[in-house]
Amino acid sequence: MSPGHKRQIVESLVIAGRCSGRAACRHFGLHRSTFSYEAKEPDAWRARLKAALRRLPNQHAELGYAKITCFLKEEGWKVGTRMVQRLRRELGLAVPAKKPRRRRQGVSTGLPTKASHRNHVWTWDFVHDTTVRGGTLRMLNVMDEYTRECLCIHVERRINARKVRQVMARLIEEHGAPEHIRSDNGSEFIERGLREWLAENKIRTLYIAPGSPWQNGYIERRIQNANAYFLTDTASVSYGIHFRPKPLSHRELEGFVQKEIPSGPGIAAFQNYSLAS
Repeated sequence: MSPGHKRQIVESLVIAGRCSGRAACRHFGLHRSTFSYEAKEPDAWRARLKAALRRLPNQHAELGYAKITCFLKEEGWKVGTRMVQRLRRELGLAVPAKKPRRRRQGVSTGLPTKASHRNHVWTWDFVHDTTVRGGTLRMLNVMDEYTRECLCIHVERRINARKVRQVMARLIEEHGAPEHIRSDNGSEFIERGLREWLAENKIRTLYIAPGSPWQNGYIERRIQNANAYFLTDTASVSYGIHFRPKPLSHRELEGFVQKEIPSGPGIAAFQNYSLAS
């Protein structure tokens, strides 16, 4: 039983008049000074210190208690790091500990490779967006890292691993199979069936580290430019359109060509949807 709990019991017994404070302290093994102690009100110096501790994190949110202590000493405060650490915890200003890096979920079957010729390394990634009516759209972007050619931008409401495999098979039939393909750890790219299908076609997978989009910089830049071209200007995109842009550099987007507009029931209902930027 903690001293605070013992003190509450002794106080209740004394207030009820069942025994004296001395007898109750003797029975519960509580020191009389602990029973008679009265908490002091925070002084003005501590109140000003807490105000300074609340002010500094607004200017330096990323700094911990050690650096905050240095700033306080520069302002003239005579305070130590332990007190600053304790007060920051009381005020809820402690900087959260860094989370461990997430590990790769996909198993890379090839070494980190820089593209040296056509069909050496392909890269793919998704773009997500919503229509003005609240519907979702997904765009699968596939690009050749060596030629910077955007092989396709496949747009549908839903694109799962099976659809990714179908798009990939169509691209292989048209352009030939790549030696490697680079991607993030999305569920569509690490699906077992897709990885087995890639292995059957002798395509090695290169999965980037989680939270490291710079390891897949070519497709990220292409996606950024595609967003500026198709989405920011509220371009009208039909449901199910399969874009096949011409091979261009990153700075040239005027030559995108729209092809293979599918036909069938339900397509006309989505012809005039505008994408939100």
